[in-house]
Amino acid sequence: MKIIVVNNRKGGVGKSTVSTHLASGLALSGYRVAIVDTDAQGHSAKMFGMPKENGLYRILCEEEVAFQDVVRVVPKERYAPPGYEGKPTLFILPSDKLTVRIPTDNQNPFAFRQMLDAMDELLGLDFIIVDTGPTASMFDGSVNFAANYFLYVTEMAHLSFDGLAESVREMKTLNKQSGNYRTWETQILGIVPNKTRYNTRVQRRSSEELSKEFPGLIWQSVMLATLWEECAKNGQMIFSLDPDSREAAQGYALVEQALAGMAAYGS
Repeated sequence: MKIIVVNNRKGGVGKSTVSTHLASGLALSGYRVAIVDTDAQGHSAKMFGMPKENGLYRILCEEEVAFQDVVRVVPKERYAPPGYEGKPTLFILPSDKLTVRIPTDNQNPFAFRQMLDAMDELLGLDFIIVDTGPTASMFDGSVNFAANYFLYVTEMAHLSFDGLAESVREMKTLNKQSGNYRTWETQILGIVPNKTRYNTRVQRRSSEELSKEFPGLIWQSVMLATLWEECAKNGQMIFSLDPDSREAAQGYALVEQALAGMAAYGS
């Protein structure tokens, strides 16, 4: 089981869109996948047309709460193409407003990783995708500690790059400080340029800047398109909403690049 944390300190860059589509695409590729939402906005569940719930808070902070009480199976019609006959292999641990209270109501810095390991033992997972919020909190240390990989999402804009740089600095600091407490070093799986516009001078310059700063880590761009907003509005992934679209191909590319990146690291 590998844990991929989707991150950027800049809000509104599309982390939930990338998180849910990567998780869905991996599930459609035959893997068992869970999404864990650590953002109090609870947008991961909303992306599937499911209600926000304080599932993450309850499993970490309330006694006698079992995973069966809080983990939800994502209905396959929310992410699979029409006619898909496979069994649902996508789960979600949703969040809501109480998530902001986790660091004070549960102060065990290892609790999040322990919870993910317990989820894996119960569900037999291949991947856990962690959707994060933009606002720094005391809980971030526990989330980042658990990661095998960071996947960064950025718009091709200066402020988004600033949020990306801050997130990468946090990861490097974490690796230095965590050597005595874990056996792995977190790696950058990739950087997803999101909401990219076609062939503008600003976009080209931004792309050059990003490639120079992070050589070999820049994934195929996810282009700005109204279909992504339609996905959110309808509570569906692009694979079920419009499986033959250019945007669906970009969604499947996320999966291909994730698997290739992990293979390059030997995972």
